[in-house]
Amino acid sequence: MKPLRAVLEKRVPKEYYASDYIRKKRRAEHPPTKGPAIWHENKAGHISAYPYSCALRAGASYNYLLVNGKRRLTPREMLRLQGFPDSFRIVCNYSQTRKQAGNSLPVPVAEAVLTNVFFSCGWSNGQRSNCVKACHEFE
Repeated sequence: MKPLRAVLEKRVPKEYYASDYIRKKRRAEHPPTKGPAIWHENKAGHISAYPYSCALRAGASYNYLLVNGKRRLTPREMLRLQGFPDSFRIVCNYSQTRKQAGNSLPVPVAEAVLTNVFFSCGWSNGQRSNCVKACHEFE
C-alpha cells in the first residue's frame, strides 16, 4: 500500500480548498497533524485524522473528507486511494468521479480475492501472472 504522501498531489487548484468557515471550524475541533492526514467528520460532528482515507462514500458531502482539514481530495487522489493507476482516464466531472470512487471496489482487494479464488480452484500456483493468464483463457 502506498503511503498517503505518495497519493496526494503537490499542486492542487484552489477550487478544491474548503471555505474559510469550514477550515476554521475543523481547526477548532481538531489540532493540526504532523504529517499528511485525511480528516474525517462523522454525522455527529466528531473529527478524526488518519494517515489514510477511512472511507470514500459515493453520496457524501464535499467536505466530509478533507486533506489536513483544508481541502477536498482531487479526482485523481480519490482514484489512487482505490488503487487505480494514474493511467486510468477520468472522463467525467468531479461529482461523478467522486461517486465512482466511492462505489468502487479497491483494485488491490479485487486482485487479492481473485488470486485466492484461482489458487483455491487449482487454476494457478498463486502467482499473479499465472492468475491473469488463467483469467484470459476464459475470454
